[in-house]
Amino acid sequence: MYLKIPELSSIESHPFSVASAPQDPHLSVHIRCVGDWTQKLQQHLQKVVDQTQNSSEPIEDGRDDCGLQFRLDGPLGAPAQSFVRYEHLMLVSAGLGVTPFLSVLRHLLHKWRQQDAFATLLSSEDFGRVLHTRRVDFVWVARTWDYVDWVLEMLLEFHDVLPASKSRVFVHFYLTGATEAILSEFVSKSTRFSSISHTFRVMCGRPQWKRLFRMVMEKKVPQGPSHPQVSPDEAQTETVVDELGLFICGPDIMCQQVKTSAAEFTEETRKAPPRLRVFAEIF
Repeated sequence: MYLKIPELSSIESHPFSVASAPQDPHLSVHIRCVGDWTQKLQQHLQKVVDQTQNSSEPIEDGRDDCGLQFRLDGPLGAPAQSFVRYEHLMLVSAGLGVTPFLSVLRHLLHKWRQQDAFATLLSSEDFGRVLHTRRVDFVWVARTWDYVDWVLEMLLEFHDVLPASKSRVFVHFYLTGATEAILSEFVSKSTRFSSISHTFRVMCGRPQWKRLFRMVMEKKVPQGPSHPQVSPDEAQTETVVDELGLFICGPDIMCQQVKTSAAEFTEETRKAPPRLRVFAEIF
């Protein structure tokens, strides 16, 4: 969507990816402060926060008056919309490219919760109509683990629809700027997320894409964050996926690397059933 704030600029509109799901009671975006417009927005909102904290007057329930008008144009279409076609998804992002996939994941988690609530009333055919997607592998390449909580807090919010027995979501964090010592510290502090520890792992460095594709296609499930260097051969194997919807959002160089690796992987497994369907969005 495009966002325009007249108090900051009467002519500028800036594009942002929506991070919330249609079922959420609010609309949210993640904004990185890298230019004059975003820095002005941050400074204004910080002043509002400071004034609110220093004020003795209670804030009215449901009142979010920050002194700005937000004019929205959208939402606009994106390649990620095709995710509904696939039973198994692989969402690959780098940096803030994660934002549209946060929206996709929240939508699926809401749908799974709805589906579970009516499980006793739905036939197998009805299940397919409610939601075709059964599993998501969520891959996020980031420099540090400062924003890992974005995803983990969301998984914690929906822990009731993520039992270990269903293997619905698995998140692969790859931290390119983290050391083994920092990673060990994170793992030791992740006890708050113990109820969802089976849904994610944290790795140092960058993914080996073809190796990761094979792990995902064979549904080899690593055993949580306490084993960050688990190899595909050590993981628990379920069943082979016939078709995988691969969605990519990130810088051009990463998108090209992933697409090239996907093409090579597909060529190496060309005698098998249709394997990868690739959709990319570059920023």
